[in-house]
Amino acid sequence: MKGDKVLIRIPATWEGIEAAKRLEAEGKKTHVILVSSFAQAAAAAQAGVSVVQVRERKRELFLYFVLLFFFFFSFFLTLAPSVLPLA
Repeated sequence: MKGDKVLIRIPATWEGIEAAKRLEAEGKKTHVILVSSFAQAAAAAQAGVSVVQVRERKRELFLYFVLLFFFFFSFFLTLAPSVLPLA
């Protein structure tokens, strides 16, 4: 099995998110599961995990939108200096 097709599932504990961060740094893709709070979702996003799976509850659907915003905003901030001419 090729390594690029492996996705490691890790629960969203603080230790799990730290492990995912280390695995991502080694080039391995991770999938953080059982995310139940915004703090966990933000920590997983900042750790650079490949997939964040939020627990599906109607009252927590806003996390999807917040995560999307966070990913796009952080991506824009990393791209902005190279794309936008800042005078």
